[in-house]
Amino acid sequence: MVFRVSTDGLGYRYVLRQKGPIAVTGEASEFAVPTSSRAFLLPYNNGRNDYESIPVHTTVGAATATAYGYPSLFQVGANWLLLTESDVSGGYGASRVTLDGSSHHFKLTLPDAKETGTGTITTPWRTMVIGSLASVAGSDLVTDLASPSKIADTSWIKAGRSEWSWWSNGGSSKNLADQKTAADFAAKMGWEYITVDAGWDGSWIPTLVKYAAAKHVGVFIWTNQASLATAADRNSLLPKWKSWGVAGLKIDFIESDGQTMMGWYDAVLAATAKNKLMVEFHGCTIPRGIERIWPNVLTMEGVAGAEHIHNKPGKVPFPATYYTTLPLARNLAGSMDYTPVTFTAKRTNSDAAELAQAIVFESGLQNYADSIASYDAHPLAERLLKLVPNVWDDTRLLSGDPDSNVVLARRNAANWYVGAITAGTGRTVTAPLSFLGSGTWLADVYSDGTKGLTMATQKVTNASTLSVKVPTNGGFSVVLCPAKAGATSCG
Repeated sequence: MVFRVSTDGLGYRYVLRQKGPIAVTGEASEFAVPTSSRAFLLPYNNGRNDYESIPVHTTVGAATATAYGYPSLFQVGANWLLLTESDVSGGYGASRVTLDGSSHHFKLTLPDAKETGTGTITTPWRTMVIGSLASVAGSDLVTDLASPSKIADTSWIKAGRSEWSWWSNGGSSKNLADQKTAADFAAKMGWEYITVDAGWDGSWIPTLVKYAAAKHVGVFIWTNQASLATAADRNSLLPKWKSWGVAGLKIDFIESDGQTMMGWYDAVLAATAKNKLMVEFHGCTIPRGIERIWPNVLTMEGVAGAEHIHNKPGKVPFPATYYTTLPLARNLAGSMDYTPVTFTAKRTNSDAAELAQAIVFESGLQNYADSIASYDAHPLAERLLKLVPNVWDDTRLLSGDPDSNVVLARRNAANWYVGAITAGTGRTVTAPLSFLGSGTWLADVYSDGTKGLTMATQKVTNASTLSVKVPTNGGFSVVLCPAKAGATSCG
């Protein structure tokens, strides 16, 4: 049994060695969290092996005895615990936990009847991030425990923002003209990519790539796991797609946590890396340190995203607490392809809270999903979405609780960006700016006005505290830049 202990938590794993084959049929590990502890748990969908349920807010003692997917978040007294795992490979399946109704212990549950190997089996790290909510939110423990990168030259890997037309118009991915329009909009916004979903035709993808490249926009194309299931499939398709000039792939419908599929992840990522293709996964598991092992993985779904609240019959909005839980639970496992900022979705939140997702939700490929017409109808949103990057040098949780609010500050180069999302009745939200450097700064504050989004600029220092009035289920965004002579805003 191997332990790693850090200031922000610990991990343990088993290493089994013997001559010949090994079969692990279960682990006796249990996590005994006090029954009075608050718990934010993701019911695991055994039928689809997915992570697209809505987290339940409960206590350990009151929680339903069932399977839960990672990450699981608990408040134990004044401190917090994030339970997940790291360093999963084809040598073992990806686990989950099952709450025992009598003991109220969370029992580690394997995805297969047995995990097999020969000579040596090493389990993933069972990972516990521990501390204040701010330290848990800022922890890198999941990636710290993962194996080092398997890609020596990562210069071709570029995170970025993407226009994704499929959400607002499912037929657009079948149409070259629509995708050229998407590339035009991405170029206007300064976004790095477009994502062409299911239905594209290989006869026109090279034309689209050339058209988009002239506008400094790269192209991701959709495929599914079955099309890349074997080495022969990968050897045939990946070089061809690379020859078209595509930047990366959106790979969908994986839907398994088993050992065999974990081996497939390794195989497809080695093959895509060989062809210098970046990857986002959909219909998939959650990150478990994978972005350190394979940095060509920009993001993974593993979340109920905006697809679930499309403005279609039968769709229902997410509870407002969903938006305050995701940044403090799922997103702490790694990049999350929620596909944010969809004003035309069925929503419980305000426009400013929806816009704040661009800062609060982290993803190495941030796929903006609403229609061009919707963004054009929200010019202040377009203004902010041109400015907000998706690569961060620092992150600070200024305040937060999954039941009520999250206020995150993120830095890219010299500028800081603050995103706030609330759940519940209107209030005044404060954000101390002590993280700023010295001198005078400009703060562009995007908030909810009486007639929609509004923006106002004020001068601040690191001794200032922003106070923003938000409506029910409201939020705000702030761009902070060093004040320069003659500048009246950061835009």
